[in-house]
Amino acid sequence: MIVGLLILLALAGGVPVYAAIHHFPSTQNSHSTAADADSEYSDHEAVRSNPLSSTGSCGVERWAVKTGTDADAGLINLNSTSQTTIAALTSLPAPSNLPSNNRVQPTETTVFQLHNTLTQYKLESDSNYHLILQDSSGKTMIAEISDPACVGSSSPLLSDIQNARSEFDARYTPNDTFQTANMPVTVTGVGFFDFLHGQNGVAPNGIELYAVLDIQFGTGGGTPTPTPTSTSTPASTPTGTPTGNLIQDGGFETSGSWTYTGQPLPTRTTAKAHSGSYSLEVGGSSGQQGDSIANQMVTIRGGRPLHACRGMEAAPPAGAENT
Repeated sequence: MIVGLLILLALAGGVPVYAAIHHFPSTQNSHSTAADADSEYSDHEAVRSNPLSSTGSCGVERWAVKTGTDADAGLINLNSTSQTTIAALTSLPAPSNLPSNNRVQPTETTVFQLHNTLTQYKLESDSNYHLILQDSSGKTMIAEISDPACVGSSSPLLSDIQNARSEFDARYTPNDTFQTANMPVTVTGVGFFDFLHGQNGVAPNGIELYAVLDIQFGTGGGTPTPTPTSTSTPASTPTGTPTGNLIQDGGFETSGSWTYTGQPLPTRTTAKAHSGSYSLEVGGSSGQQGDSIANQMVTIRGGRPLHACRGMEAAPPAGAENT
């Protein structure tokens, strides 16, 4: 049998009454169809009528937080993107309380970027695109692309949500059943903790990227590995010391050249930029110590490794070449 929670919303003056039914999965429903089974583990959120949306409905549960119309929406740092991994996000402790109109800081005020594989996608009854992301070890989490018709005009996320929805629509046509993609993607979105209700692909702590602000296809799955810039020649015929700066994006103006690891993760920010528009904040965790690391690999002529320390000088050991 299926247990249902019926919520009736009525207003005075003869306004129609809408029923929002919240379903919970049950293994004892002998009348369920294949389509029911497909939605049973991904799509039991209450909905409200919206004729302009893809399915004619929008969501209810923590909807203001999901779409950026909550009281804390102005705290989202849209000027900085934190590179991360599914493993790092799913290791975060699940909050004990999920407020309907406020954010769990700092996770829900941070814009994250993941480089993983989109395994499956589906159009949910609340008009969202439900995306299942998976890393190379098999860990999964959900990302959601909202229907712009379900997003309030005051949301600072609206234009980016519209962009992400258009990017997805240009490649796929979601419907009410899960479709397989197995496509490497780069997904950028706001951190969000959802209630656990048997969703397909859900992380153990309920972490999601919601709302998705950008999605790029075919950029490589798993943890991003920067492509080395090579100017090497055979080691037996060196042609001299390489010139120029082999480090890519030394000013952190983009997010593709560096690999960020540690806890907390380094964060690109517009604060205290030396030149250009961005700088990198490391160790920023409420004054506590951490092990924030930003690194990239370069190759120099002759295949010799290059180690560079910015802001620190040291004399080379006796007999070493000073490069």
